[in-house]
Amino acid sequence: MASENSQLVGAIGFTLDKTDHSVRVFELITFTDHAIRFLLSELERKCREEWDIQYIEIDVSAHSPRMQRTLLELDFMPAAYVPAMVFHEVERLDIIRMVRLTKLQDLGPLSLTPPMQEIADVVMGGFYTRSVTPRIAQVVTDIPLFHGLNQEQVERLASACTVQEFKAGEPVFGEADPADRMFILLEGQMTVGVGSPPVQVGTVKKGETLGEYSLLSSKPRTATATTKTEVEAAVLSYHDLDDLVRRRPDIGVIIYRNLGIGLGEKLVRSDQSLRDQALAETEFLRVTQPLSKREQ
Repeated sequence: MASENSQLVGAIGFTLDKTDHSVRVFELITFTDHAIRFLLSELERKCREEWDIQYIEIDVSAHSPRMQRTLLELDFMPAAYVPAMVFHEVERLDIIRMVRLTKLQDLGPLSLTPPMQEIADVVMGGFYTRSVTPRIAQVVTDIPLFHGLNQEQVERLASACTVQEFKAGEPVFGEADPADRMFILLEGQMTVGVGSPPVQVGTVKKGETLGEYSLLSSKPRTATATTKTEVEAAVLSYHDLDDLVRRRPDIGVIIYRNLGIGLGEKLVRSDQSLRDQALAETEFLRVTQPLSKREQ
């Protein structure tokens, strides 16, 4: 319950299931708008800090945009739409089921039919966005791919990404692998190699992208990538990039410009690395050749 100046201004009713680590709100009565935010915030805090609850669910009227907005600001996400026609002999309004996940679980591979997979991608994408966007926002100034984007555009691009972690020495992709995603390093370093066994030709560090050439050209990978340290990377798939550019060409123009600049800088570094390697080999031959002649 919520009180103000010793007066009761609202109450929230819910069921608590400690076995399933879930809470379902079934009643919310308030006399003031700020009491709604207080009650929901306090319930979310108790679920997260005291009761080890991972799933909070509340149904709101589809005709209450202010309530939906309040829940969105509290990190609830729409998970289902229930039209009134599904209720028999009961007067109900269309409702939206809003869900708050206090812990984002890795569900692993799911066996779903194609139509259900599309729905699951839309629903789960919202939850991943809530966890990914703040992480990318912390380092956005260090990521050249985001340069020139305003705050709204940054959030839109970040929402298309997921975050993946790698251990040191872990392979990320190999030559001839399908080019279906690119990586934006948030922390750590990766090495890039060509040939078999791979010969290192470059290093990718925090803030830089990896795998963008193959992604843009739709050709298989032309190099291998291995983590040099522990790595945290934002991952942008070809499908999500294509969908984002199609919906938001204003963002697409800036992304492609930044990708072009990044590829140019990598080519310069690669050329310098090959030049240094050639000079080192030439110096080695210059030093060792006279010794070989004296030995003869």
